[in-house]
This record gives sequence, structure tokens and C-alpha cells, in this order.
Amino acid sequence: MNPTGAFKDRGNAIQVSVLKETGVDKIAEIGGGNTGHSLAAYCAKAGITFAAFAFESNENRKVQTIMQAGAEMHWVNGNRQDAVNAMKIFCSQSGTLNLSYHLNTYFIEGNKTIAYEIAEQMRSIPDHIIVPVGNGSLLLGMLWGFEEMLQDGRIERIPSLHAVQSLAFQPLVAAFHKKEWSPDLSSQSTVAIGIKIANPPRLDELIEACRGTGGRPVTVSDDEIIKWQGHLNRLEGLFVEPTSATVLAAAERLVYDGTIRSDQKILFPLTGFGFKEPMPSITN
Repeated sequence: MNPTGAFKDRGNAIQVSVLKETGVDKIAEIGGGNTGHSLAAYCAKAGITFAAFAFESNENRKVQTIMQAGAEMHWVNGNRQDAVNAMKIFCSQSGTLNLSYHLNTYFIEGNKTIAYEIAEQMRSIPDHIIVPVGNGSLLLGMLWGFEEMLQDGRIERIPSLHAVQSLAFQPLVAAFHKKEWSPDLSSQSTVAIGIKIANPPRLDELIEACRGTGGRPVTVSDDEIIKWQGHLNRLEGLFVEPTSATVLAAAERLVYDGTIRSDQKILFPLTGFGFKEPMPSITN
């Protein structure tokens, strides 16, 4: 159960618990996405003041929930980097902890629980797992969890871990295949906003996570993402965020090119609930 409807709750359950344990009473982080929503909820429960730096409109559903959770809102004109810069200045002047969750090991530790649950709840470990990757905390958390269980004998192998990114934001895919890529932040966009990350902090570790398990990263288009978001809703009654639907689009590619065989078992972590994002354009 993810209380705020996204996998980020797993990382924040551990991260905020450590903050509480160590006596931290105020933090600052970007407020706007699933991380901000989850962080606001867990900080509210822990009695920690959350200074949320938002660069999006208060009409954004996630921003609205962050506000309702009692976060101390700081509105910034501009883009995400402008919000990051403003937050750094605020933290320096006020002494508030700049959380930088994407750099925090405790956040990744929380995501290890997914690997443990897979091992506990499935009769056999899947052959392949496909993970949407922005900063990469979910991919690394799962890898760390599987590695621990392999060492202590609870599992006999680690699944092939594949990553999926959008065509517009593909730093891992480019680096894995040793291709040049740089973001054009002025024009590039994607419906998969949860993985709209140009510079993941642990890029080399992400490459090794894929390569070392026999997986590989792939890109998918927005049209493919929206198509599979609709397919999943119609076939299974599961409405997920576009970022979550990327894994199904990636599976289609990996099966088509022979990376994944039709007789193999694939696990799809569906990382976020669909109502947290604006509805996509629907065509018959």
C-alpha cells in the first residue's frame, strides 16, 4: 500500500523515519511531483516542517495535495532549476536541511522493500523486470535488495533489470550505448514527467545495474506510452500515470527484438496512480 499513490512512499518511509530519529525538524525539497506529495504526507505525520519549493501552478493536483498537507510553500517563477537555486539560497540563509532526496541513500534503501516483497510473494523470481528511470532510485533499490538476498541465499538469481526512458529524456540509454545526447530543455517535453530527468546523479551505477543483470535500457515515444496506458486500463482496469505505462511500451519493444522471450515471466512495477496527472487526449 502506497498511501499517496506512488512508489516514492517506500523511500520516504525510511528517509523521513531517519530524519525523525536524528532530530531534524525542518527540511526543504522541490514540491510538485510524486516525491513532493509523498514527502509532504510523511513529514506531516512525523511532525517535520516541509519547506516546499514549487515552480508549477497551484492548479497542479500534486501541488494542491502538498499544500493541503500543511507544507510551507515557496513559489518560484521559472523552471525546476530556478526552484533548486532558490532552495539552495534559502537553506544557506536559514540553516534548513536541503534534503536532495535523489542523492540520499536512505531513499534508495526504502525502495529495496520492493525486491523483498517480490521474493516473498512470488513462487519464482521473474525473469525480467522493467523499471521507469529518471533519477534511478527504484532501479538501484531493487538491485540492492536482490543482491542482499542473493548473498544470504534467499534467492538463487537476480532478474534481468531493464530501464525505460522517454525519447525526449534518455541520458541512461545514450550512455549505455555510448551515444552522444544532451537535453534541449527549452523544447523537449514528454507525458512521462516522472522520468523527465536530464542528469541522473548515479548514471554509472544505473548502467552497471542493467549491464550486470543482463538487462538494457530502451526509449519509448509518447504515443506508445499513451497507447499502453489505455490498453492497461481497458484490459485490466488499472489506470496508471503515463510514467508507469512506459514499462509496457518497453516490454513490447524488448519482446519484438528478441531480448525477452514469450515463455519468460516479466514483472511490471506500476509506480503511480493515474488520477495524479491530467487525463491524456483520448481517441477511439
